[in-house]
Amino acid sequence: MMTTRPRGDDRAGRDRLGELADRLLGDGRLRRSAGYVAWSAAGLTALLVATMAVPALEARRANRPSTVPASVRIVDAPEWLVRTPELMEELGHRIADAAGSVSNDRDGLVRAHAQAESSGWFERVERIQRLPDGTIRLEGSMVTPFAVIRWGEKDHLVDADGRLLDWAFAPGSAGSQLPLLVGTRTPPPTHQDGRRHFGAEWSHAEEISAGLELARRIRDRAWSGEVRAIEVGGYPDLRCLWIQCEGGPRICWGLAPNVRSAAEITPDEKLRLIDSIHELYGPMSRITVSEIDVRHDVATTRALTDATALSSP
Repeated sequence: MMTTRPRGDDRAGRDRLGELADRLLGDGRLRRSAGYVAWSAAGLTALLVATMAVPALEARRANRPSTVPASVRIVDAPEWLVRTPELMEELGHRIADAAGSVSNDRDGLVRAHAQAESSGWFERVERIQRLPDGTIRLEGSMVTPFAVIRWGEKDHLVDADGRLLDWAFAPGSAGSQLPLLVGTRTPPPTHQDGRRHFGAEWSHAEEISAGLELARRIRDRAWSGEVRAIEVGGYPDLRCLWIQCEGGPRICWGLAPNVRSAAEITPDEKLRLIDSIHELYGPMSRITVSEIDVRHDVATTRALTDATALSSP
């Protein structure tokens, strides 16, 4: 049960406290000074709370992992990456996972930097930082995917210099815009522990270097979209690259375009010869012969004299 105290008792209590204060401090300057000291102490306590407790709370909050995954923004991302959202998303996930979600975690940014570099997708990573909203901002120059090389059950992506990139396709699913090299006996580059070495050159293999050079030379021809693959497997022994046409013949190209031999016509002459075959008898899928040899113009011209032997109606 709640009880109330008579108002007179409250007044008497205050009078007794005042008398005690008068006896201890007097009724003048000393008593006023005590009041000042009390208020100063309270202010100091509040200041200590503000200067010590608040930063500690902020630090604890900064070190608390966020429940929202970090997003990654690549500054001036190349157009080909923007047009490949699934690759952009996967690359972003890997960098974000390495960075973690602690806002002032420098080690996380170091891990993210290493992840970006080890992917093979960057010529160099110039700067990586975490913005106030948690976004990972990355500045650097990216390589450009150029071709795929079939090894095992995957078509592995490489750049124009033959450096292995951290991406692979199911066989035949990369699309005609990426030349396909088949038949190599050289495995992808690996680290000593067996992990794939992304960013390392697969093109140290002679047949891959030759195949990439041929892919560069034919990519702007009118018939390049009809090429299914470039066969490189026999190059080390037979010194011949083969162009596989989709639904059409295999074309024996011969030596890599950057290798000259008096036994073969020049690369430009070979290109003009294939151009003429395509113009006269194309598309390639209509050509009925199984193989065409463009290393020697005389032999090929002799075969071309009978148009019915080359193309179907």
